[in-house]
Amino acid sequence: MGATLQGINMSGADTSGNWLFGFGLAAFGMMFGALTLLLSQFASNARGATTMSYSLLGLLYILRAMTDVQNVKYTWWTVFGWVEKIDPYGKNRVSPIVMMLGLAVIALMITFVVSAERDLGSGLLPDRPGRGKASRLLTGPISLVFRLERTSLIAWVIGIAIYGTSMGTLFNTIGDMMHSSPMVAKIIGPAAAASVGKTMTLQFAAMMSVVMAIGASVPAIAAMLRLNSDEQKGRLEAMHARSVSRFHLFGAYTLVGAVSGLLTLFAGTFGMALGGQGAKHAISIARLMRSFWGFAPSVLVIVGVIAVLLGLLPRYQQVAWIIPVYGLLSIYLGGLLDFPEWTKRLTPYGWINKVPLKAVAWDQVGWLVLLSVILILVGYGLYKRRDLVEN
Repeated sequence: MGATLQGINMSGADTSGNWLFGFGLAAFGMMFGALTLLLSQFASNARGATTMSYSLLGLLYILRAMTDVQNVKYTWWTVFGWVEKIDPYGKNRVSPIVMMLGLAVIALMITFVVSAERDLGSGLLPDRPGRGKASRLLTGPISLVFRLERTSLIAWVIGIAIYGTSMGTLFNTIGDMMHSSPMVAKIIGPAAAASVGKTMTLQFAAMMSVVMAIGASVPAIAAMLRLNSDEQKGRLEAMHARSVSRFHLFGAYTLVGAVSGLLTLFAGTFGMALGGQGAKHAISIARLMRSFWGFAPSVLVIVGVIAVLLGLLPRYQQVAWIIPVYGLLSIYLGGLLDFPEWTKRLTPYGWINKVPLKAVAWDQVGWLVLLSVILILVGYGLYKRRDLVEN
């Protein structure tokens, strides 16, 4: 990052700011890497460690976002805020980098102590004993996959809902930037200023909707990729040995992925709608929910693309994570990085018009849903014809 900023040579930038920016992000990553190593000592499996580490990341992000609403002075007390306090191209502080590296060293020292005390193959937190008998709901692949993804799905739904609510609480600030400006009100009139403020709020909601759609794609992708990973680990051999068709198994993972993505998107959009109701010029929940109806087809298209990837490139399925990463880079940061407009069209998120600022294009919804269905069928055809992986 530091080298890239040096090469770009932005107007107003300097060498100190460029390298502090790069080192700040590096220290931030090292800090969270060390914290993740510490948390992994408490879990007995990768899923538990991943859940705890992402939960910590989300919690600290939310605490950081709350300081913008409450008091920016509290940012110094949030770990997530240290990277901002570096203030590159401004005060160029080095102390936040030292603090992040210091916390990373402390976390690593505690990790070494804790790892020496725990048994190999187990975590410090005891595993909850399973049920003696399976529930009647676990009578098929669909209910089984839902059960396996339950904890992850709940975490994503709650996390995106909280994120959406926190973004909704910023509607007042966004609208007041235009509405409360005496100069703007004097030039275009109070009524027009209020209208412009509402438009800015809807523009902000549209951008946050893209972010939530990208976030909602993550649990959908993760759930679907389990089809091949579970097969490679030998967890599906018992199912393949019984009268469970490939269509049933493929459909189970695809259905869970689609429901996970849509449910997470709904939670985030509804949370944003509720959070924005306290604004002086509140926007109706029905209008803000346009974001869900508008971006839901893009999530389904992602599900379809992953379905094709599962059958076509099972060994290289991890390339699926390029989709949300590129979506965030091209759409959310594309304007800042001066990306051409056509780069946004390379991802399904870029096909959606600016809801809730604009109305839902139902014809667009129709052909995107149809496209997702075609992709899923193609993916199943490829999956049906490939060889199974057995231990």
